[in-house]
Amino acid sequence: MATGALLFACALLGGVAVAQRVVTLQSGPLVRTEGSHVTILCNVTGYKEGMEQDFEWSMYLPSVADREIRIISTAQLNYAYAVYSQRVNSKEIYVERLSGDSAMLHITKVQANDQGLFECYTPNTDGQYLGSYSARTNLTVIADSLTVTAPAQTLSKVEGDTLQLTCEVSRTTLQHTHLSVGWYLRSPEDAASPPQELVTLSRDFVLRSGGPVPAEDGGRGPQAG
Repeated sequence: MATGALLFACALLGGVAVAQRVVTLQSGPLVRTEGSHVTILCNVTGYKEGMEQDFEWSMYLPSVADREIRIISTAQLNYAYAVYSQRVNSKEIYVERLSGDSAMLHITKVQANDQGLFECYTPNTDGQYLGSYSARTNLTVIADSLTVTAPAQTLSKVEGDTLQLTCEVSRTTLQHTHLSVGWYLRSPEDAASPPQELVTLSRDFVLRSGGPVPAEDGGRGPQAG
């Protein structure tokens, strides 16, 4: 009888552990360049009720670490505080729902004053509170100090000749960053057509030849990112 009671107690404890809600957020610190597109992924598991979970995003400034600044919610239309409401309304900031229990925050053009502690909170959908309902990650925004220079050249070559072009990419930051550099060819007869990617050196130092570049890329010639 005692053994049966012990097994029953263990089963109950095991059930409670499985049912505990856990919110996980993309680990940080996240270091992003001012003006870049930032995404932060948030997931929730361990809930028992509610096929679709809601997500609420807030942030805390380093100078006022205990003051919540609400950004956006999947459940409330007017959730954002004034400092973020215009950017949310213009879709500069939005949430992409990936599944019923996974969502991604998008900041399409991050600003210097976005730097701080970001929190993802998931409202309770069960009859009782078990587990964690929020998670936090740090976002650091650095200035865009990237510069690309290439000497002006007028070249006349015969087909089959060797062509050498020089491009210098630099940035001034103490943060560890990654760069990729690409060369593109734009047709002088049709400036509106997408440029052709010739060769790209990736952030992992992988050299590859390319094909046509998507129109949204803009065809900016030598570039780094």
